[in-house]
Amino acid sequence: MPRPLPAASDKTGDGNLDAKKEIKEDVIGKIIALLPRTEDQKRDALAKIEDGYFHLGDLYYFNLNEKDNAAESYEICCGASPNPSIPRGTL
Repeated sequence: MPRPLPAASDKTGDGNLDAKKEIKEDVIGKIIALLPRTEDQKRDALAKIEDGYFHLGDLYYFNLNEKDNAAESYEICCGASPNPSIPRGTL
C-alpha cells in the first residue's frame, strides 16, 4: 500500500517544518539584534572592520606573501578604496 503524501504544511513528512521555521526566525532575530543602531555602536563597528582589514593586510603581506591583496586591504583600511562599492573614507 502506498504511503500517504505529507500535508501541504509538512513538506518534510516528519512534522518538523514549523520547528525549522521557528529556529530560522530565531536565528534571524538574534542577528538583527546584533546590528549597530546608535552612532557609538556604528563607530565601534566601523573601527572593528577597519582593524580587521589592517590585520588581513598583515596576513596577506607577511604570512602569505600576497602583496597585491595586502595592498588592497591596506587601501580599504586607509580610505583609499580600490573597490567602487566601498565609498572613499567609509572606513
